Formats: sequence, C-alpha cells, structure tokens
Amino acid sequence: EEYVYTFVERDGEWLIAEDSDLDSVGLQSVRHLWDSGPVVVERSEHFTLYRHPCGEKVGCVQLPPDFLSTAEEALAHVDRHWRVPWRHKVLILVPTTTEELGRMLQATFELDNFVAFAYSTYETGESFDLAGYRIMLNWPQIEGRGSDSIRAIMAHELLHVATRPVTGPFVPTFVEEGLAEHVGKAGDSDALSFLESEIASGTFDGRLPRDFEFVTGDGFDIFRSYQEALSAMDFLARRWGEADLRRFYLRLGRPEFAPGTSIYHVGKALRETIGRGYVGFERAWASSI
Repeated sequence: EEYVYTFVERDGEWLIAEDSDLDSVGLQSVRHLWDSGPVVVERSEHFTLYRHPCGEKVGCVQLPPDFLSTAEEALAHVDRHWRVPWRHKVLILVPTTTEELGRMLQATFELDNFVAFAYSTYETGESFDLAGYRIMLNWPQIEGRGSDSIRAIMAHELLHVATRPVTGPFVPTFVEEGLAEHVGKAGDSDALSFLESEIASGTFDGRLPRDFEFVTGDGFDIFRSYQEALSAMDFLARRWGEADLRRFYLRLGRPEFAPGTSIYHVGKALRETIGRGYVGFERAWASSI
C-alpha cells in the first residue's frame, strides 16, 4: 500500500513531517479503520470483524447481534455454489460513515449507490498477485435491512474473496459482478424480468456492460449494469452448465501479462469453454431475453 511522505531536515537528520501534503492532487496515503480511532474485534469461525467501539468520538455502528451468524450462513451458501478451493478466513471492516469508507478506499466515485466492497491490495512483482483480501461494509446503506438481505450482500462479497486466488487482470467487471450476483442470489433473481421490461421500453441495447458503467451514472444506471451482468452469467450457467461457468472464469483468470484487451481475453476464454467468442455470446445472451 502507498504512503506519500513529506521529509524535513532538522539538525542534520531527515524526519517524516506529514503524509497528507499531496491529498489535494489525488496522491493520498492509505488510511485504515484504526487510523480514525480505536477499534474493537469480534470473531466467529471464519470471520474477524473490526469496528469502532460505541461511546468514542468517531461514533460506532450498531450491528445486529446475529450479524456474524448471518455471515457464516452466507459463506456456507457460497461453498455450495462455488466449488473451487479458497481460504476460508475473511476480514470484515465496518467504517462508521460513508465518508470514512471513501477515505479508506480512496474512492473517486459516489459510494451511496453501493452497500459493500471486496477489496485487496496488489503485490507488485513478476506476477499478478492480490493480497490482504477484506470486505468493507457501507453500513449506512445496509442499516435496517433484514437477515435475508444481509446474507445475500455477504454472499456476493464473499464470492469476490473466494475468486481472488484465481482471478487475473483481464477479468472485466461484468464477469466479476455477474458471477458474484449469480452465486449470491443462486436462482432467486429478477434480472430477466427487469431486462424484459427494458426491452419493452426500448432502453435495452443488447450489449454487455463495460467497466465504467458500473461506477458512472445514477443509481438506476448502475443497477441496470448489475442486472445485465447477472443475466449474462445466469444465461451462461443455464445454457452450458455451472461447471462450464466455473471453467470459463478459471480460464479467463489464468493470463497474467499478455497482449490483448480484456474483451479479447474474454472471447478467447469463451471459445475454449463453450465454443463461442465474445460477439457470439453477447448476441446469444441478448436474444435469450
């Protein structure tokens, strides 16, 4: 992770004076939950959760008493639907405010449209390695939801964590988010009916969503991108089977540094698993709605 330091010389020695002098130009030092104030730790079999204690100046989040039990249920759900080994130890960070979360993520987009993030850091080196997998909750957008909704949110984020060891730099957002929604909702999806209504209103363009469409536009635009991604992964699993969906993701995640765009590598992985390229799959998916 990155820190941006200002050094000053005092009496012949160089000292660190500040780590925020370049915030105004977007070069921010990393901030963790514990940089904002004290933290308390809660644990279950597979989870370690950090949040601020109540009564402190920074404020706190009042989690439901069964939150970690619900998270354990979500993890068991993911294991039933994602048959690829992964390390079942997960860190959850719960900032008190959306502003605190945004500073931790160094986000450059509006966070009010999102409930949680699966986050990891990139280990620089000769290979594509992600480390420090964690889930960050945007609790102001989750507070008041029931256990079923929280379970679905956690299953979605846990699928992201479960795929980090086998992902790669050419996996586009529509595959990442579509797969997470596909596993998280596991057949309990209204994406098809939503897109049918888009067709009826003339707003469905038949294209798989691009990466930027998941973070730009208003909340409904972003919701549409998620529904299209979910529908595409649902279609792949329904038409060719869950095993081919997993093989497609594993094949797509394999290249680390190679020529070609993300769409090129998606098409290559599709041809090697289901016999269709990117355009052929896109057309078949759009025609299926």
